[in-house]
Amino acid sequence: MSTAALEREAAVLALVRRLLPLASSDAPGYSPASFTQLCDGITIFALLRLVAPNAFPCISTAPAEEAALLSLTGSMPEQEAQQRQANMRVLLRRIVAYASDVMATTSSRSITDGLDPAVLAGIPDAVDGGSSGGRAPQQQQQQQLAQLVGVVLTLLVLSGVPVVLAEVKALPRSEQVVLSDWVKEMMRLYELKPRRPGSTSTSNSNSSSISISGGGGGASGHPHPPASPQYAGVGGGSGGSVAASPMTGTRGTAAAFSMAAHRGALPSAAAAAGEEDEGYYRNATYQLRQELAEVKAQLAALQDSYRVSKEDQETAEVKYQLLLGDQARVSPALAATAAAAAASTGADGSPDSEGSADILTVWQRRCAQKDETIAALTARVEQQSTQVTALKEAAAAHEMALQALRRRLKSAEEGVMVKSEERRDALQKLAVTEDKLAAQMKARVELETQVEELQSRVLVLTLEQDRLRGLGSDDVPHLNSSFASNGSVDRVLTLENELDEARLQRDSLQRQVGILQRQVAAMVAPVADVSTANDTWRAQLRQVEREREELRQQLTNALERLGGLQQQLTESTSAAAAATAAATAAAAAAAAVHTSSSGTTTTSGAAAAAAAAAAAAAAGLASTDMSMLSAAEGSEVDVTAVGAGVDSPRRRTASLPSGSKARDAARREQVVLSSLLLQFSYRNLLLQQHETLLHKDAAEAEAARRRQAEEHLEMARQVPSSVLTKQRRDVEQGLLESVLLGAKLRMMQVES
Repeated sequence: MSTAALEREAAVLALVRRLLPLASSDAPGYSPASFTQLCDGITIFALLRLVAPNAFPCISTAPAEEAALLSLTGSMPEQEAQQRQANMRVLLRRIVAYASDVMATTSSRSITDGLDPAVLAGIPDAVDGGSSGGRAPQQQQQQQLAQLVGVVLTLLVLSGVPVVLAEVKALPRSEQVVLSDWVKEMMRLYELKPRRPGSTSTSNSNSSSISISGGGGGASGHPHPPASPQYAGVGGGSGGSVAASPMTGTRGTAAAFSMAAHRGALPSAAAAAGEEDEGYYRNATYQLRQELAEVKAQLAALQDSYRVSKEDQETAEVKYQLLLGDQARVSPALAATAAAAAASTGADGSPDSEGSADILTVWQRRCAQKDETIAALTARVEQQSTQVTALKEAAAAHEMALQALRRRLKSAEEGVMVKSEERRDALQKLAVTEDKLAAQMKARVELETQVEELQSRVLVLTLEQDRLRGLGSDDVPHLNSSFASNGSVDRVLTLENELDEARLQRDSLQRQVGILQRQVAAMVAPVADVSTANDTWRAQLRQVEREREELRQQLTNALERLGGLQQQLTESTSAAAAATAAATAAAAAAAAVHTSSSGTTTTSGAAAAAAAAAAAAAAGLASTDMSMLSAAEGSEVDVTAVGAGVDSPRRRTASLPSGSKARDAARREQVVLSSLLLQFSYRNLLLQQHETLLHKDAAEAEAARRRQAEEHLEMARQVPSSVLTKQRRDVEQGLLESVLLGAKLRMMQVES
């Protein structure tokens, strides 16, 4: 025997062991120990009753099949070979009738072609007259039995009964593959297919019921099974039975097995989704409705089965009454015949009376079984009615809970929508407020910048106006020779050029600062909390305001000190002018005395000494004032020629107002430059604070300041200029580099 045949036999025996616990009590069958034990047809008949109880009934109206059906519905192996042959003959005839009814085929061959009941029953004389020895009949029996089992397996699978299909799927994968290949082979061989997909018969709508003991395997439920005659119902424990009509067997079976699965799945679903979950209630309601529909269908099936059973019982009772009547009519003759036979043969009984007694016993036993089935069906109907009522109540409770949950969910959704609208309005108001605050801050900064620029321009224009007014009111067309000889005019022109250059650079730097400020404002700054950012900016603004007030105070103090110095300079200049006038008067008096007395040497010497002393005093005061101015503007005024004899008194007197006007102009220019220096320092301080806020890392800020200092030193070495010009250039360069470096580092942080 090949390995494939052994695998098929093992797979079939495994499937038979799984399906037999589901068999009816009318034809329970038995679990075969070997494949050859299927030769009596009892187990095959029990399997076929699972899918088509009408086509394979337990009772037949034909007397020739009565004994075979009694044997096929037994629960023990048949030992008599002739009886096995009769069983196989009836079984093959029923299989052909069932296949022609529910299967569609295009082949002219019958599915039982080549099958001999005698060979299947294992009668040795049926195989070549018994001359082939003991090996050939056994092999032929194995071959035909395998063909018959393949046909039966194909009919079971093509019937579409969920119980059978579930048990097939419950087998190991290897056995499933073997059975699937076997079924495909039989379908190709006989060209079999169901007449209608999912149905096995159209004539089984009113069939007898079957009873299945509990303890069998489960079947997966199908929500919309085909309307086919199949096994329906499952026992609930060790000993009760459930009967159902084959017409709705799939629905009943699916309901019976799915109810337990649903009852076990509902708590887990509730634990997973929660009691307040709408999906849980929806699923639970859907499942309860499914179960209710299935139970209703099962109840209808049970009612149909009950009605059919009642009809069968009535028919059986009628037959039983007829048999009793026949027995009553023939009983006198039987009694006379029995008496005659007893008189002639002694104690032996009549064979006819024994046969009638056996038939009566069989009918009594079957009627008792029908009564038990009817009682079981009645109990099952009552149980199903109770379950339907409970399911209706549970469905109503779940529906009420679902409605309450829907109302709560609707109210919660409305609350969420209201909160969302409020949040959206608050965010819009906050955005508008932030935009207004940013615009106000920007406008404030611009106004402050414009005010500072206007103040600087006013000071510069005032200085220029005073300088021009002083030059215009000067009657002397030429400046002092010492002032001109020392290059003071060139210095003034240089300072004016530097001032113009500083103004141009300041304007360009202000434009660059504005551009950089707009770029920095356009950058996306990750702000975690708007309120925190606003508080931070307010604190920074307050700090900047305090520093600006301090700088303004310092500027005011510096201007006051400069005003005091200017007043002192004016007083010293007035004193010098008075001393010069006194010296001039003394010299004139001395000259007059010298003229009147014809040149007395002593008087002339005294006058000259007095004039020299006055000139020296005036020169000392003037040099003191000019030394104070030379530290600010880098110019030196040679006043040694005041007391020289080449300058006339009128020229010296005329040169004093010119020198005082120049000094006033220089002082005003010094004040303006000091103011500009303080303004640039204030802006540099603001930018450094902004840079410190932008650069959180102190190392980056320190490196930036170090590079800035090095570049300033390098530029200072390359460009020779005065101290004031270098200081102003350093301030401007620091301002520009601070802004550029801060913007660059900010852009690098945003990109990273």
